[in-house]
Amino acid sequence: MKENIQLVLSNYESKYSDLSVFLDKEEAEFYVYIGVALLERVSINAEEIGHKMFIGRLYNSGVKLSVLKERFEHDPRTIKKWGRALKTCDVDEMSKAFTGRKAKMKTTPELIRYVIQQYKDRSILGHSFREKIIMRVEEVFGVRLSPSLISGIYRNGGDDLPDDSFDLEDENKATLEHKEAFTGSKYIGSVQRSPIFSSDRPPSPNGEMIHHAGLVLFEKNLSSYPWFQRQIICQILSGAVNVEQSKSLCFESLARFCPELLKTLREQRRLLDDYATLDGELELYRINAGLLSDGPGKGKVYYFDPHTKRYTGTLKTLKGWCGSLHSVSRIINLDCFHTQSGRPCFIQHYSPYYDMRERFFMSLSVFDELFAPEERSGRTFVIDRGIFGLECFKRFENDYLITWEKGFDGDGWDEDAETVEFTRYKLKNGKSAKKKKYSFECQESPWSRMSGIRRIIVKATNHKGDTITLSVLCSNPFMPIEDVVWLIFNRWLQENDFKYLDAHFGINQLDSRARDDFKNRMDEFKDREVDSSEYKELKKESKSASEALGRNLLKQNRKQKEIETKQIDIDRLEAALAILPGKDLKKELSKELRKAENSLKRMNKRMGELRAEQLSIEERFEKAEEKQTDALRKQSRVKQLVDGNYQLIDTRRKAYMDALRINAANIFRNVNDEFRVIYDNLRDDHHHLRTLSHSNGIITRSQSELTVSLWLPGTLQNHIVKAMEKLTCKLTEQINSDTGMRTKLKIKLVTGIISSW
Repeated sequence: MKENIQLVLSNYESKYSDLSVFLDKEEAEFYVYIGVALLERVSINAEEIGHKMFIGRLYNSGVKLSVLKERFEHDPRTIKKWGRALKTCDVDEMSKAFTGRKAKMKTTPELIRYVIQQYKDRSILGHSFREKIIMRVEEVFGVRLSPSLISGIYRNGGDDLPDDSFDLEDENKATLEHKEAFTGSKYIGSVQRSPIFSSDRPPSPNGEMIHHAGLVLFEKNLSSYPWFQRQIICQILSGAVNVEQSKSLCFESLARFCPELLKTLREQRRLLDDYATLDGELELYRINAGLLSDGPGKGKVYYFDPHTKRYTGTLKTLKGWCGSLHSVSRIINLDCFHTQSGRPCFIQHYSPYYDMRERFFMSLSVFDELFAPEERSGRTFVIDRGIFGLECFKRFENDYLITWEKGFDGDGWDEDAETVEFTRYKLKNGKSAKKKKYSFECQESPWSRMSGIRRIIVKATNHKGDTITLSVLCSNPFMPIEDVVWLIFNRWLQENDFKYLDAHFGINQLDSRARDDFKNRMDEFKDREVDSSEYKELKKESKSASEALGRNLLKQNRKQKEIETKQIDIDRLEAALAILPGKDLKKELSKELRKAENSLKRMNKRMGELRAEQLSIEERFEKAEEKQTDALRKQSRVKQLVDGNYQLIDTRRKAYMDALRINAANIFRNVNDEFRVIYDNLRDDHHHLRTLSHSNGIITRSQSELTVSLWLPGTLQNHIVKAMEKLTCKLTEQINSDTGMRTKLKIKLVTGIISSW
């Protein structure tokens, strides 16, 4: 047997054979032995057919799938496929299994020309021409194409495609590649209307019933997105807040609103991973800024607050403060910027390695990319007290800060000083409903701890008459005191939006189980010194001993008082026994005296045990203190996490999905703001709009008009239906003015039972 080789798989790990596998020192080949006899040498290159067949044979010999996955790092499904292929007598099946995608037949020039010719004759084929073309291609060429690939071949014309440009193993990928070449950009596509507006679609006087017809309400904003991003946003607006939930959607119906579609979860995940870059996120947030009246490039005031998602998986990850639990837990930080009106406009994702004061400026450097260079100063950020810190305040060189004064104890109010009083109102349930009154009394003075900071003492009284005194710090010298105070007291706009994003748009979804070892990304983190693990353990032990000593001394004190009380009782009984007459009475007193003396003995014994325990604890405490003195006090934080085998959650896919969710939320909110004016009920306007947007419907078409009849579920009151009708009329006018097409949209609402259409 060759020397200096590493054991990979021992013979006892196989049920039916005596195979052992070794790796040579150059790590170029596997050596396969039967007993002590060398059977074969196999390349470690996972792409070679010999390697794949070798893994398949190991699986068929009874080696556990989990062991093969761990030792050779192949997907279990792939290993099973290789094993099954070896058992067949079908050469085609074996070729398909061991050569992967390369075995798949590709499109040929003849096939492309055939598709183009059939596509030109689609008017003869009728409404379902794509399905008929697919069937004819399958009959003639023996391969099945997807509708999106058929469209892609025709639009490109086949002129500049290489002979094998379309790989049928991954038709959706081919569609993507065509789409990118057609638009000229990975992120920004040309403005596209929904396919239901296409003039190529033949008239349908009898109509067709589809799911997700309510998406037509968002047509005005959906046209701004490339095809794949548009699909995901449509899925989110239809209730599937992550790609896994898209299984509950009808893709045939979604195809009426999306120019292209990916139906399989695997391809959706793959494409999300392709787009999940910082540039991809920023492109989405730039589109999102166009949805906002006070977003980047327009507004000057922004709320900033971290939103924490609790991680409940099995990975060993860093811990941080979880607001929902009011305790420390494993978390992911979602640092979010909101506009002054409470709209989300940007999110960055972090592990708990950095605290909020560091993360804010890291997020701000990326947030600046949404602004023109001349607009990256003079903004005011409203932030909770977690930002408090003199060194942090000094970093606000180009922008301003509003926050609470941390540690304020109610001092500073001067009854004789100038006071600014003002009142603000909040609508309780609508313009016609009762308003809630909030009164403020404010006194302003320079903050003694740092120049350039305004300190505003505020007495705030809510609509219930409760008054609270707080201190607000502001570095903006130009903002009126009323605006400063109202901005920070109104910051619950952001908190409320977090709840809304969680409940209806899935901002708390993890989206991916990908992770990475901290040691592989250690260079990305700024190192700092922290207490070493050994020192923290000794400090914990010292604290434990100190607490135990305190409890012991407290028990001794209580026991001493009990002894003194019992001694007084004994002295009283002895005195009574000496002076009281009567044999029976003395007998009774003697009995009580013996009980008291026995009780005193037990107390003294317990007191002795406590004192011995005290000496033991003091000795343990002294040893812990002595070890602390000798232990290494400081240690590299990065080294500590690497040595502790910590892992990092890969949030790239989540970050991109969250950017899509933010866009979807603002698209919905834009329509909801218009409905709010009409419906005038803040309590449930969003609920009724969501009901309307999730409605199924009937689409009928003539030469000049497209009618979408939305079928409302449930039984709604007449005033709600009328408000919805006013909204659809308003949206119809907006969409028709933007389409620039001969086909005009008409939206109708249908309630109750539909017997015919």
